[in-house]
Amino acid sequence: MISDTALWPLRQALDAKDGFSVARHRQRTARVAQRFAHSVAYWGLPPGDTCVTFTFNLRSSSTYVGIADDPRWNIFAGGKFMDWALATQLVELDGPRTGCLACYFDDQLWTHIGIMRESGRILSKWGTFPVYDHEAFEVPISYGKRLRFFEPVKFDDCLDLFIRFAKLCGMTDADIRAVRGGAKRRAQASARVLAAREACKSSM
Repeated sequence: MISDTALWPLRQALDAKDGFSVARHRQRTARVAQRFAHSVAYWGLPPGDTCVTFTFNLRSSSTYVGIADDPRWNIFAGGKFMDWALATQLVELDGPRTGCLACYFDDQLWTHIGIMRESGRILSKWGTFPVYDHEAFEVPISYGKRLRFFEPVKFDDCLDLFIRFAKLCGMTDADIRAVRGGAKRRAQASARVLAAREACKSSM
């Protein structure tokens, strides 16, 4: 699917400059409609997510967070992850289907990803900015002019996909077990703290 050139002025207006305030982006997007009609709708602002981690729901996994947030590894679901997944893991579709992956390209270069909704619209997170519900090409011009569709990845398979990538980047099974063990210990410690707080409240 190729972007209609008639939408380019809107798409250019939606392209916020680097460093623009995340908190003000929702209002900025709404103001664009005063010049160029659009149906972009605010959905939410999940903390820490990018378009990739939001689409694959990776930051809900303590294992992913343990790897991605550890500077020793420098392994995370970004452009390199997507280049690898598109080249070797994801299956392209002839057209959009509910729940499929919607990937944007600037010529051959991947730039952005979202999820195709039952409504025929796409849900995607615009970098560090919020998640929006939008028509196919109601997105910033920097995301490119081509849109391709790929089979969805089941929720339970998303982390496995990232783990395979992490191993290609040098992590071993022992490394991953250590990360998972640390995540489990942190979760147990958090549970103990919460239990202690509840016990304290009930005794007051």
